[in-house]
Amino acid sequence: MEAFLAVLDKLVTLFVYIFIGYIIRKKDVVDEKFQAGLVKLLMWVCIPCLTINTLQTDYTPEMLSNGLSLFVISLIIYITSYILGIITAKIFRIKRDQKGIWIFMIMFSNNLFMGFPVIEAVLGSDALLYAAFLNIPVQIVMFTFGVQLIIKYGWKEGAKASAAKRLISPLNIVMVIGLVLFVAGIKLPSSIRSATAGISGTITPLAMMYIGMVMSKSKMSEAFKDWKVYAVSFIRLILVPLAIYLIGKNLIADSIVFAVLVLSFGMPCSGNCATFAGEHGGDVDFAGRLTFVSTLLCLITIPFIGLLFI
Repeated sequence: MEAFLAVLDKLVTLFVYIFIGYIIRKKDVVDEKFQAGLVKLLMWVCIPCLTINTLQTDYTPEMLSNGLSLFVISLIIYITSYILGIITAKIFRIKRDQKGIWIFMIMFSNNLFMGFPVIEAVLGSDALLYAAFLNIPVQIVMFTFGVQLIIKYGWKEGAKASAAKRLISPLNIVMVIGLVLFVAGIKLPSSIRSATAGISGTITPLAMMYIGMVMSKSKMSEAFKDWKVYAVSFIRLILVPLAIYLIGKNLIADSIVFAVLVLSFGMPCSGNCATFAGEHGGDVDFAGRLTFVSTLLCLITIPFIGLLFI
C-alpha cells in the first residue's frame, strides 16, 4: 500500500501541473500563440537538452545492446498494435474519418511529454537513458507510418506529407549527435553539461502544463459521452502494457529496460494525433477527446503499472 501511495503521490504532482496548464489556457491567461511557442520550446530546446544530458554517461556495450533491443522490440509492438487497431476498428465499426485516428492512438502513446516525466518519477533519472533510446523508433514510425495512417483515412484528397522533412527535426539531429558522443566516449565541458541539466529540469512542469493546455480545448461533456474513448483507453492504458508485461517478463533480462518499455507503452494517447488530423483531414475533435479522457484515466492505471516495478 505504501508503494502504491508513493507512486500515486508522484503522479498527483504531475497532474497538478496539468491542472495549472488547463486553467491558465481555459481562462485565457495565456493564448494560443503562447501554447504554440511552448511546444516549440520543448521540442527545439528542452527535450534535446535532456537527450544530450542523458547520453552524457559512460559508454558500455551493454547499454548500446539494450538500446538496440528496445528498438527491435518496439517495432514488433508497433506491428502488433497496428494489427490490433485494424481488427478492433472493424469490430467496433469505426467510421472512415475516425479509423486512422483509432489505429494511431492504439499504436502510439504520449511517451515523450508524458512518458519521460512519469518514467523519471517512477524509475528515477537513470532510466531516462533508455527512454531516450526508445524515442528513436517512436519518432521514425510515428512521423512516417503514423502520419500516412491519418492521410489514408482522412477526407483531404491528395494530401501528402514529407517523411524526410518530418524526420529531420532538432530532436532527431540532437539524438544522432548525442549517440555519437555516447559511443565515442566524448564528454562535453562541465559548463555545457550544467546548462543542459538545468534546462532538462524544466521539462516535467512545462510538458505537463502543455498537456493541460491541449486538454482545455476539449468539451468535457462531449468527451465523456463518447463510448469510443473508453474502448481506446482500455486498449491503450491496460491491454497493451499488460500484454507487454506478461509476454516480456520472462524474455527481457534487464529490469530497467523492461520497466521503461511497459511504462512507455502504458501512457495515454499521443497528443500529436490531433495535430496530424488537423493537417491531413482527420476528425480533430475525436483525437482531442481520446487524448483528454485517456490522460485523465491514466491517473488510475499508471500507479498500478508502476507498482509492478517497485
